[in-house]
Amino acid sequence: MRPSFQCLSHWWTCLRTTELNGSQTPDGFLFVTRNGRPPSSNKVVEYHLWALLDALGIPRCGLHAFRHGHTALLLETGTTPKVAQRQLRHADARATLQIYGHVVGDAHREAVNKVASVLDLSGPKPVAVN
Repeated sequence: MRPSFQCLSHWWTCLRTTELNGSQTPDGFLFVTRNGRPPSSNKVVEYHLWALLDALGIPRCGLHAFRHGHTALLLETGTTPKVAQRQLRHADARATLQIYGHVVGDAHREAVNKVASVLDLSGPKPVAVN
């Protein structure tokens, strides 16, 4: 299992355990600062996410990279743009496709190549993907 997936799997297990044990704060937050407020996203990224990414040897990124990665995985695995749009809370599927259209473009190219390999009796040809 890749280190990033191990990390997510461990985090998910911890989250489920916390929910089952009722370890959340009265406001429902899992993590709070010393004054009982939720931490700012910038501080979470700077002090926690980057340390974790550094330890795993993954290039530093912000929280938005996870949103982009999730969307790319959704679309690459065949999720319809409408479903992705709802998960991302975009106003409509066109906004999703404008932002993540390159992922759909790659999937479209793969689909065309698969059909071409079925029709070509000499077998599939290796395709360079940019």
